[in-house]
Amino acid sequence: MKMPFILSRIVVVACASVCLCGAVLSAEPSSGGPEGADQPVKTPDNAPVPAAEANRELPAAPETPGNGEPAPPVPAEAKPEPAKEEKINGLAVEDDAVAEESEKSEAGKRPVGTEPVQVFGYMEWVKIGELPGRMRARCDTGARTSSLHVESEEEFERDGAKWVRFVVLAPENPKVKRVRISAPLVRWTRIKVPGGGMGRRRVVRLNMEIGGRKLRTEFSLNNRNNMLCPVLIGRRALKDLGLVDASRIDLADKKIFR
Repeated sequence: MKMPFILSRIVVVACASVCLCGAVLSAEPSSGGPEGADQPVKTPDNAPVPAAEANRELPAAPETPGNGEPAPPVPAEAKPEPAKEEKINGLAVEDDAVAEESEKSEAGKRPVGTEPVQVFGYMEWVKIGELPGRMRARCDTGARTSSLHVESEEEFERDGAKWVRFVVLAPENPKVKRVRISAPLVRWTRIKVPGGGMGRRRVVRLNMEIGGRKLRTEFSLNNRNNMLCPVLIGRRALKDLGLVDASRIDLADKKIFR
């Protein structure tokens, strides 16, 4: 009768041992879990890191120029500063070369007129303002602004405006002696001078008469002692007068139209 009782106690002890071993094994982490499972991972310093954090892609390292140092940051594109407007005594200085470039596109768009226009020679006689007699002038389509030979320029103020007084003379015409006249100062102009430098000249607006045609136009004041003519008529005046025949002179008084 004692033998069956002893065997039953042995079976109970064995079952308890099996259950205890299973519990211990289930508590240990498994290294062979399914791929992609969120299993904890150990770093070299044995600090546990979640598997999702360990599998995250790291940002790309900055490119190096080849010496192991990080490439310098690319500077932002610098915007050019707008050119400052030059002024002399409050009056703007206009660059004739820059103004000529801006006028080229407009000149190409102007339609050719069908009405007859007066023809002028490359040299003519003109009357400037109230000066006695006439002065020799050269019609120059290569110059933008007309020019007048003067001496002894002097600025002054009249009623709060800038004026300039100067002496006009025409050596080839004995009727025009040294005459001092005054005119409002319109602006300054910046032009190239012999030698490659840049010069600045005062600009005034004067009346001019040529071949019976009268107009008011701008003249830059200049020392033209070494020039053939004391007066130069530029494009800004010629566009209101007519055509220039580069092979002839003194056509204004003949009233030739084409």
